[in-house]
Order: sequence, then structure tokens, then C-alpha cells
Amino acid sequence: MLELTKRLSEQEAAEIDSSEILDNLILPYELRIRGRLRATTQTKVDVGLFLDRGPVLRDGDLLLAKTGEIIRIRAAEEQVVTARIENGQPLARLCYHLGNRHVTLAIGMDDKGAYVRITPDHVLEELAERLGATLVHHTAPFDPEPGAYTQAGYSHGNGHSHGHSHGHSHSHDHDHGTAMATVTSTPTEAATPQVDDLALLGLMQLVSPALPIGAFAWSQGLESAFELGWVNNESELAQWIEGVLEDGLSRCELPLLVRLQTAWAEGDAITLAKWNDWLHATRETAELSDEDTRLGGALVTLLRNLELLPEPHLIPEEPGYITMFAWAAHKRCVPVRQTLLGFAWAWLENQLAVACKALPLGHTAAQRIIERLRPQLAVAVDTALERNDHELGPILPGLALGSALHETQYSRLFRS
Repeated sequence: MLELTKRLSEQEAAEIDSSEILDNLILPYELRIRGRLRATTQTKVDVGLFLDRGPVLRDGDLLLAKTGEIIRIRAAEEQVVTARIENGQPLARLCYHLGNRHVTLAIGMDDKGAYVRITPDHVLEELAERLGATLVHHTAPFDPEPGAYTQAGYSHGNGHSHGHSHGHSHSHDHDHGTAMATVTSTPTEAATPQVDDLALLGLMQLVSPALPIGAFAWSQGLESAFELGWVNNESELAQWIEGVLEDGLSRCELPLLVRLQTAWAEGDAITLAKWNDWLHATRETAELSDEDTRLGGALVTLLRNLELLPEPHLIPEEPGYITMFAWAAHKRCVPVRQTLLGFAWAWLENQLAVACKALPLGHTAAQRIIERLRPQLAVAVDTALERNDHELGPILPGLALGSALHETQYSRLFRS
């Protein structure tokens, strides 16, 4: 099996002749967003992807194997809906309303004019038709916009030149006649919205361990993982936290913050209540649900004392911590991306504080884990910003079992 471990940058790809490309790997969009994958190329070569998570594989991207082979990514034909509408304001309005619903969409131009392309969704299709669009259901490659927090020109920053080995056969060039797409990158400082001083200080206040809401009292099932022998040392703890970050926060809390902060900005009480209820419904145990409700209530009390609460009619019934965190970030004028980074950082610090008390874990070891996982926080935020509504929901059976067993744990330090 070929292990594909490196994305070639735009500059590196420009130096590649088509005869050097071993094969094509044809993938639908839902697989091109994954960094870990086993698949089969067009000529039945088994390959495994071992890439950094976050950047989406675009049609035409080139991947380099450990042994020097080069594989080209092709976007597979899949079921799509293409919406056509008059250029100018009608097209801008259509893009705005679809984008405002956090929809992954492609915007393009062909001989018939400009178009917007989405995956089939009857609610979105009705919306597009109400705005005056004509819809066509068909199959086509789906290569959506990378999002506002990505940029062209993926850079590895390792000074790599086109000096890798090509000691392999070049007899499998299946050129589709498609231009190479620009590779999506993780955000850089130039692509990241600037945060003013007061907003930054407000975010620091919100994520501070000294914020008097009682977050330190909860372990989110981690204490049970120690007691049951699932997590025994620094390495296993880092793996546990990374798994929860990837399969939990990037699928649930972080993309939910995007939607909630947007709803607060728009004064949309219905959407706020919807996502607040959705979060309660996704909590697999009473402990996890109780944690969110209690922390949310404590944050409401604190914000009331600081005279920072929103209008009463906007606050959902039993507002959760994430709902009120999104409000506080909006009130402090914190950009959405920084809100997600701050929340993820506070969560990571709290998990390590639990480990320092219950594993036990030394403070230097905790800092090593932070150094290991700090880049993963940014990747998780990138992933969360690209999530569609139907992709949301945690996949954490181990954490759910740990949280459920925590209730009957004989001796525990943290609340249940």
C-alpha cells in the first residue's frame, strides 16, 4: 500500500510533468475532507492517506508517497443541484442566504453563465427557488468554496524543493483535461481577522480558569477513564484528548458556536433556541447535560452581575454554557474564529487540570501535551468552520460510557 504523506504545494506541483504522475485517486467531497483514509486509485493501487487534518483535497491536488510516487486527486461525479440565476444582485443574494445557513457550496462559471452548486437538500432547494433560481438535478464533481478562513497557496514551510525520488513507473497518466485546483491551506496571520485589544482582553477573561462559573469541577468522563485504566500515562492522555477534540469538539461544540454567535448577532431567538435544544439532545448522559446547563446558568448569573446579559426574550429556556459563551463572545466583539480558538483552549486547559489532580500528571507533562496538541486546536477550528448542519454530532462512545460510569465511581474528585 502506498502511504501518501505530503501535499505538494502550488509551486511544487507546477514543476511536476504529467508523465511523473503515477495515478489518479477519485474521491467524492465527503472523503476529500478527511486526512486519514484508505482507498483504491483508478488503476486499483491501494493507497493510504496520512495527511494533516483540516485542508480539503481539491480536484487536481498532488500527493506525494513516502517512496516518491505522485498521485493526483480527482473530484468524483456525485449527485448535485446546480442553481442558475441572473447575475448581479440576484446571484449575490442567493449566495448570501445559502452561506448564511452554513452551507458548503461551489460557485462557478460555464458557457451558460454563473452558477451556485450544492448537494441535494429540499429545504435549501425551496429557498433557492423562492429567490428566483432555476434548479437542475444532475451528477457533477462537487468542489466547493474552501471558506473565508482558508487561502490559496498551501505552504509547507519546510523549504522542500522538487528533489524527491522518481524511481517508479510513469505509465499511468490518466489526465482528465482538468486544470489543477488551488490547494487549500490552513489559516495564516494574513488570512485571520484582526482582534482589537478590548475584544482580545474580553476573550481572555472569558476563557480564564479564574472565571467564577465552576468549570474546574467537571471532568467530562476523564476521571472514569483514569479509574477504569483506559488512560494511564501522558501519551495515552494526549491520544484521548486528541480523539475527543477530533470526534467531539470539531463536530459539536465548535461548529455550534459558529451558529450560535451568528444567531446572537442577528437577534434570532428561534435559531438560538433550536441549537440550544439540539445540544441538550446530543448529550449522551445526565452528567454531560447537567454540566452544560449548570455552567450556562452560572455564566448567566455572572453576566447579569456585570450588566452584560442580552434582552430576556432572546435567552433560550435553560441556556447552556456554549449558548452563553457565544453571547459573551459576540458582546465582546470577538471574531468567530477567535471564539472557537478560545473555547478550545479553555477546554484543553480544563482537561489537563483534571489530569493533574486525578491521574496524577505533572505540570511539565501537561505543557508537553499542550505543545503537541496546540496545532490540532487550529485544525479542529478549521474543520468546524466547514461543517454542514447534517455533519454535526459527536462520535464519542468511550466518553459517554466513562461519563455514565462516573456516576457510580466509588471515589471521585469531580462532580457527577
